[in-house]
Amino acid sequence: KPDCKLKVTKVTTEYIYYNLIIDDNYKFETANVILYSDNEKIAEDKINIEQALTKNGYTGKLHYSSLGSLIKIKVDDIIYNGSKIELNIEDKFMNE
Repeated sequence: KPDCKLKVTKVTTEYIYYNLIIDDNYKFETANVILYSDNEKIAEDKINIEQALTKNGYTGKLHYSSLGSLIKIKVDDIIYNGSKIELNIEDKFMNE
């Protein structure tokens, strides 16, 4: 199973910034990071895979206009070796 790390790094009034590091033994073809607010999908960002495979990873941002209480970001739509795969790569926090 790939060792991937996804972490929220900063939250501003309009953006959630995150960092994703993908295990360099598993080169995904494509993947997205999805932003959920109270289990509702509100934004997504296409991951730069080449950057995510480096030791510093890929830093992306997700735009939002308002947030609920439970905020989650999750890697989804992962294509690996031509097939869609499901991995539980996520980070979450409570919006106070």
